[in-house]
Amino acid sequence: MTFETDSYIKKLTLPSGVINLAHNIPAKEVSLIGTEEMLVARDGLHPALVALLFDASREIFGGQSLFAEAGDFPGTTRVDLRVSTEADQHRRFGPSLLYRYLPFWLATLAEQAIILLLPLAAIVFPLFHYLPQLLRWHVRSRVYRWYGELALLEREVATRTGPLPTEKWLADLDRIERAVARLRIPDAFASEAYTLRGHIDMVRSALIGRIGSQPIAAKQ
Repeated sequence: MTFETDSYIKKLTLPSGVINLAHNIPAKEVSLIGTEEMLVARDGLHPALVALLFDASREIFGGQSLFAEAGDFPGTTRVDLRVSTEADQHRRFGPSLLYRYLPFWLATLAEQAIILLLPLAAIVFPLFHYLPQLLRWHVRSRVYRWYGELALLEREVATRTGPLPTEKWLADLDRIERAVARLRIPDAFASEAYTLRGHIDMVRSALIGRIGSQPIAAKQ
């Protein structure tokens, strides 16, 4: 951390007698020239250290002087270097609540945790919102898969003409029924599985009725 001067020059006036009032030194006002002072640090300095250095500089150099009012230094008016955003915010609003009420090391850790957790929260919270919907879709997709096969079988039983592939139909129906019986789904979706089993029984009844009403072929 160093103090530097820039090319911006301003006029200063040294009052008479200000150096030694008893001997009236200087005997009359003296016009001087001066440059703005800047507190310069490397880019990328941790914001917590920026605040600490700002406060330390204000405590040491921020008092009233011949050419500056109390609190003028350090300032955040741009001269010819980029002004630190953290320093400007610290000057205007003071330390954050974390640094105001917690030890420095703990406030630093808390600040880093917040910086890391906020983006994560922005991702996780929407997931919590959509997770029940994803779970519902996953469970229903397992049930509806067998609804699809059952619907195809029901349509074939209702529309098939000529010799009927009885054994194939019964084997497909048994396979669907066994698969549905093995489904492990949450209790909240149990009614949908029960409804599917009821549809299987309806298709089985339709199949048996179709077998009894038309000539059958043992195999297709």
